[in-house]
Amino acid sequence: MSRLPDSLAAIAEAPMVVPLPSDGSEVMRYKPSMSGPSSGGLIARYQVTITSTPGAVSGFAMASYQTTKEAAAAVAADGLGLSFPTSSTSVAIGSDIVAHAGRIGSEDVLAWQEGQWKVVVGEANNLPMTDAEIMAAYLHTHFLPAPQPVGTGRGTIQVMVENHGINADVVWQENRSLYQVRTYPAAQDGVLAALSMAVNMQKY
Repeated sequence: MSRLPDSLAAIAEAPMVVPLPSDGSEVMRYKPSMSGPSSGGLIARYQVTITSTPGAVSGFAMASYQTTKEAAAAVAADGLGLSFPTSSTSVAIGSDIVAHAGRIGSEDVLAWQEGQWKVVVGEANNLPMTDAEIMAAYLHTHFLPAPQPVGTGRGTIQVMVENHGINADVVWQENRSLYQVRTYPAAQDGVLAALSMAVNMQKY
């Protein structure tokens, strides 16, 4: 922690669990990087990417911003480019959750709200029911970090189901800080792995 600037050392958190590679390899490498300051109010950002033989497996990041408004804007800008559909129908996905089903570009999406969290799951030309149901069931029994400030802090979960695997991104705001975890197609059980990383974040 001594190598982190004060603005990050004070907020540093990391997931206590990380996914294994899909090929079963137990050898993983950690690549840290730093950036900032930059436009958009970013003071500093620290990121760790975890790789193995198949490629990138997962990663996590933290960042500090000048204001809560700039941190909220960064949450909205991060992720996989998915959003709520402007035209949708209602679809029950279990766990008493009713999602909005629609289309964004080439992606069929299911989207719903979990408190201050927005959840979007997309798949090209196929409604991703199975993954949405898995997520709804998990979120029904596990507690994600609470975005701050209460009532206005932002959090997003975005999952992209692709032929070669799953990309999952979880990012949330805690006042002027931003936290993010991500899994890549080389991760085992990418959807649940990303959610588990977010649920199991702890301070350094």
